[in-house]
Amino acid sequence: MTLSIALRSPWSAQLSPEDLMTEYAQSGNPRSLARLYDALADDLFHYLCSLTDYHCAKDLAQRTWLRVIDKRHLYRTGGPVKGWLFRIARNLLIDEIRSQAKWIAELPEQAADSPDLANVLDAEAAFDIAMQALPFHQREAIILQQEGFSLSEIADMCGEQQETIKSRLRYARNKLQQVLEAYRD
Repeated sequence: MTLSIALRSPWSAQLSPEDLMTEYAQSGNPRSLARLYDALADDLFHYLCSLTDYHCAKDLAQRTWLRVIDKRHLYRTGGPVKGWLFRIARNLLIDEIRSQAKWIAELPEQAADSPDLANVLDAEAAFDIAMQALPFHQREAIILQQEGFSLSEIADMCGEQQETIKSRLRYARNKLQQVLEAYRD
């Protein structure tokens, strides 16, 4: 049995994701990329899983990191790297949906307003079903807000006005509230 001890030097202080990305963008140092990956990979994968299936999310996450490697020179130093990373992932997701013609038409109003929650016993499962019943853009806005992005950051990532994002969030919350109140009754 071997025992390994990691010694930390004062020079290996915890860097922010922005510092790691700046360092990687300037030097191409794979250690910086590995530390950036460790810091943000789970958040990125969760975001993608919230918008698509597991296998597609896995593929898109990998393609996102490859795009980071290829386009590291385009990162604006000091900018929020998580937003930049999520924007890359979102663009890849939309390209994937378009290339596979997976744009699903909006659900008919009665189906979208009342997903089948009769057999759901768990409130968390009910919430997941209600989230999946939301139109893509509303679900995306809610997920990005839950990830901690501000309205202006979400608007920037989605290429929309802040007022549009506010409306999407309001409609999404109202629909979630209606569906979950029906579940509770």
